[in-house]
Amino acid sequence: EDPDLFELADEEGNMRWVLTHSVDVAKVEYNIGTFDGTTFKNTETIDQVLYFDYGRDFTEAATFTNEPKGRRLIWAWLDEGIYGGQTPTEDEGWRGSLTLIRELKIKRYPEGLRIVTQPIQEYTKLRGMNKHLENVVLGKNQSTLSIQKANQLEIVAVFTLPNDTSQIPKEFGFKVFVGEGQWTTIGYNNYLGLFWMDRYNSGEVDFNPAFPCITYTTLLSPENGQIQFRIFLDQNSVEVFANNGKIAMSNAIYPDPAKNEILAYATDGQVTLTSLDTWTLNGIWNSDNEVITE
Repeated sequence: EDPDLFELADEEGNMRWVLTHSVDVAKVEYNIGTFDGTTFKNTETIDQVLYFDYGRDFTEAATFTNEPKGRRLIWAWLDEGIYGGQTPTEDEGWRGSLTLIRELKIKRYPEGLRIVTQPIQEYTKLRGMNKHLENVVLGKNQSTLSIQKANQLEIVAVFTLPNDTSQIPKEFGFKVFVGEGQWTTIGYNNYLGLFWMDRYNSGEVDFNPAFPCITYTTLLSPENGQIQFRIFLDQNSVEVFANNGKIAMSNAIYPDPAKNEILAYATDGQVTLTSLDTWTLNGIWNSDNEVITE
């Protein structure tokens, strides 16, 4: 459902046609190809399915036309059809939400043309207090690092793998909304080359058996020996963009808001947290009760 067909320029300025549609309740596929006014032809990935987002809660996406800055923007329903009517927020007067608005670009990788998604630049206007760290080694002597406590936070981090392959960790990343018996893991499994998120212990999970799960991406290789994370936390949502938007993953969670510690971690090896920036996030409304747009 929700088909969309539009043109988008690649890095060389060549116009490509993109066809999108929602499938399997909780995924949005895309194909890049040609369109002659009657027939769309997939020219990039005949035998591979491509997704805008590999989380469980990114569906029924829609793109914007005639955006004032000429960008192609997309957002989606941050919920899932199987359990969307059962999420534990009815007493708060809402169910489901929308994802961050993201800009779409086409970039060429060794495996072919792919769509890269990044949150629109306007979200940097919401940044509050900044915390910065550099060159922290995580692993054998310090497997976890407490970053801070927050319920709304933006995280931008770069992990650098060791040159000694025997020291490369099995996995590394972040644990968010951490407290007694509660955590959500956002990690990169170096052995499998997969980016993943585990919400089995993320808070309230028993309202539907389909909700507690682990979501995985397609293969994601380090770039110049590094994996980059960009994470947006907003109490009931985790939206992650890896390697500058090559991979995205969005999941809803329902944690106890009092359990909100953020940890960086690595297991079975060591990795350097080369840089880490976090920003607390302000609301979208200004002092005049108007949405911040510039």
